[in-house]
Amino acid sequence: QMVSFTTDTSMQTIVVVGIIQGAGLGLVFVPLSTVAFSSLPGELRNSGTAMLTLVRNIGSSIGISMVIANLTSTTTLMHARLGEHITPFNNALQQAGAMLSTATDQGRALLEVMVTQQATIISYDNTFKLLMVLTLIALPLVLLIGSSRAKQAPGPADVHAMD
Repeated sequence: QMVSFTTDTSMQTIVVVGIIQGAGLGLVFVPLSTVAFSSLPGELRNSGTAMLTLVRNIGSSIGISMVIANLTSTTTLMHARLGEHITPFNNALQQAGAMLSTATDQGRALLEVMVTQQATIISYDNTFKLLMVLTLIALPLVLLIGSSRAKQAPGPADVHAMD
């Protein structure tokens, strides 16, 4: 749903999507921790907690850095592509009148704000789409996770007393 965000997206939509996203994260990390610790012996759980937290923090940092780099790069690219169409010969701009004129400082400033805003929206939508595709690609990996139930160790053989 975040892929279709625009400048006209209501606050209610953003809040509902945020609540769904927060609930989804809660439904992911608790079972993930359960599965991670289910086969770990009790004496290693402190070390396991530290390692899981370290890996999650490093993975989160790398993911955030990559998303921000993609967002910045795409914003710049979209700004350049949209800016290519801002010329004095563009019929749509000529019909807009003096307000969006490339001949005045006010017109150029307003055009810059509009182009930057649209480039940013397109960039966010593309970044959300990339995250959606990566999530859909990673979804089948859930099937590789084993059961969270601890396997029962075989008990000692029954001892029979001799007569």
